[in-house]
Amino acid sequence: MIDGLQVTSVARTVVDLAATVDLKSAVAAVDRALFVAKFGRHPVLATKADLLTTWERMLPFPGSARARTVIEFGTEYSGSSLESGSRVNIALCGFPEPELQRVFIIDGTEYNTDFYWLDYDAVGEADGKGKYFDPRMLAGLTPEEALYREKQREDAIRRRVSGFTRWDSPVGMSQYRLRLRLLELGLPTGRPRLFLR
Repeated sequence: MIDGLQVTSVARTVVDLAATVDLKSAVAAVDRALFVAKFGRHPVLATKADLLTTWERMLPFPGSARARTVIEFGTEYSGSSLESGSRVNIALCGFPEPELQRVFIIDGTEYNTDFYWLDYDAVGEADGKGKYFDPRMLAGLTPEEALYREKQREDAIRRRVSGFTRWDSPVGMSQYRLRLRLLELGLPTGRPRLFLR
C-alpha cells in the first residue's frame, strides 16, 4: 500500500510491461529497474533475479515467452530510455553487441561512453536534448557550458578511438536511421540478435 492505494511491486509491474507494451518501451522498463547508477544516485529498483523469480511465479500468463526474452536482454548499464531503444535497434539490425559504459582515461580524466565496439574501436553516443536543456541534467551549468564540456569530451574520445558517431532520439529510436548511422561508422550487420518468441 502506498498512500492508501494498493499497488504492484516494481518487479511485477516490469514483468507485466515486458509482456504487453511495445518492444522499446518494454526494454526501457526492464533496463530502468536494473539500472545501477554511478555513486549510488538512484536506488536499484530490482535485480534480474527478482524479475525472473516474479516471472516464474506468474506462469502461465499471456506474453510470458516475450517477457522472458525482454528480461534476459535487459541490462543494468543502460543510462536512458534512448540508450535502451538504441540497444533494441542495434540488436534487431544484427550489429555486433557493443560494450556499454566503456571507460576511457584520457589526459587523467575519466570518460564513460554509451556504446563501444572493441573489434572496430568505435564509439557511439546517444544523447537527447535534455542533456543540454533540462535544468536537472545541467546541474547548474548553462546550456552553452554543457555544450562546451561535451565538445571537449568528444574531442578527447575521438583522439583515442578509430571511429565515433553520435545520435539523438529521432535517429536512435528509428531502426532504419540508426542502421544507416552505424553502417557509416563501419560496423557490419548480420542476423538479428533479439528474437521474440
